[in-house]
Amino acid sequence: MSNPEKGGAMILRTYTNTLLDLRSIQERLGVLQDRRLVLYTRYLGVKSPTYDKVGSGKNWTVDGMSIFLEKISEVDPRTGLSLDDELEMLTSQAAKLTRTLKEIRANLRNMKGTEFELYRAIVIDGKSKSERVREVREKNYLSEQRVWRYHYPKIKEELEKLRK
Repeated sequence: MSNPEKGGAMILRTYTNTLLDLRSIQERLGVLQDRRLVLYTRYLGVKSPTYDKVGSGKNWTVDGMSIFLEKISEVDPRTGLSLDDELEMLTSQAAKLTRTLKEIRANLRNMKGTEFELYRAIVIDGKSKSERVREVREKNYLSEQRVWRYHYPKIKEELEKLRK
C-alpha cells in the first residue's frame, strides 16, 4: 500500500477506498472462478469435482487432467500469473481488505466524542489530519494544541495499524 508517486511513503486507506478495492477484487475473483470452472468442465467433462458426470461425453482421463492442469498453469501475459496463482493472490487480498473493514468498524464502535469525530473524518471521509483537527477544534471550542496533544494520540495507534 505504498504510493510510488510519493516516494514509497505509506498512505492511509480510507473506508470507501478499501470497500471499493474489495468489491473489484471480488468481481475479478468471480470471473476467474468461472473461467476455471469452464476449463474444468471442458477438459474433464464434469460440472465440478463433487458432481456426477454431466452430458459432455468426456471421461476422466489422464489426457483431460493434464490438459486442464496445463491450462490453469499457463501464465497470463497481462498479469504475469497463472490462473490458480491469481486466484490465490486475490483471495488473500480480499481477506486482508475484509479484516481492515472489520477493524475500522470495531474502532468506530469503541470510540467516543472527539476521538470518534477525528477517526471518522480521517478514515471514513478521507480528510487530512490537520484539516480535521481544525474542524474539531472549532466545533468543540478547543485549542488546536489540546486536540493534537490529548485527542489525536488516542487514535494515532489505530491509524498506524491501517497504514500497514
